[in-house]
Amino acid sequence: MSKIKLFLKNNKKLVIKLSKIMALLIIAFFIIMYLYNNIGKILDIKIKLNIPILIISILIYWVYKITNALLWHYITVKNHCSIPVEKAVISWMYSLLGKFVPGTVFYVGGRVYFYSREGASKKLVSFCFIFENVCTLLAATSLFIISLFFINVEIINQYKYLAIIFLVLLFVLINPFFIKKGMNLLLKIFKKEPVDITISYKEIFFIVLLFIFNWLVQGLGFYMLVNSIFAVEIRDFFFIAGSYALACIIGILAVFAPSGIGVRESVMVLTLKNIIPEPTIIVISVIARIWATVGELVLVLLTFIYAKIRKIKM
Repeated sequence: MSKIKLFLKNNKKLVIKLSKIMALLIIAFFIIMYLYNNIGKILDIKIKLNIPILIISILIYWVYKITNALLWHYITVKNHCSIPVEKAVISWMYSLLGKFVPGTVFYVGGRVYFYSREGASKKLVSFCFIFENVCTLLAATSLFIISLFFINVEIINQYKYLAIIFLVLLFVLINPFFIKKGMNLLLKIFKKEPVDITISYKEIFFIVLLFIFNWLVQGLGFYMLVNSIFAVEIRDFFFIAGSYALACIIGILAVFAPSGIGVRESVMVLTLKNIIPEPTIIVISVIARIWATVGELVLVLLTFIYAKIRKIKM
């Protein structure tokens, strides 16, 4: 055992390089397998894409991702573990590759790695990662609950006011006292040291509102994607945005599936079949996965090119 530790210590750079290559190979494997298993579903069905609207949807999706990276940076600033904003956005984009591997090891590990190289506290960065995901979860759930009031479906109408009570409860639970207890419990599970929260309830509330707004931006991108395939009414925008947010969040929580593959699509079909014919929404759910996956990969590639042009070492 001591020989292994000695080898790792003496060959740290080689181990890091091999780990990066291994991570990229694992990510590539899962992406290729997903595309291989699902591309046939699209090729078998004759659809006519509205290319201009599709391009607009991709651009909006990129805006959402960049804004998400800036929200991440804002969280690290508030928790005193930030790095220069340019590097923060680049490291956030690079960490997206970790989503394609089951679990959260590569996802959070990539971010911690880049930040620790800049001298940031690993413990605080891990905390910020968990905090970011809690805010994302609260924002997406809130948006979905709000979206229920923009659709008239009998089975949904029965639970609207119960949903409001749940929404109020969510905003009560974002009190720093409860956040601290929950965060430190998660950190304990991940075998990390507990942290103290200095951020106020007002600031947490504001951050969650920003995430809700950003989910609306992504919802607009998804709404445009749907319209590039199947025309839907503008009155259905909020419900479509909320349903997509819910599907994404449940996909994130399904840590056993890389990037929530299969889970997100199932939730999307279950919720949106109320306004879009089921065969069509099944196709849209598959296209939405490819739309998001390719959109993220291209954005990561553009980020890499930008970093090279700017000579930013990560």
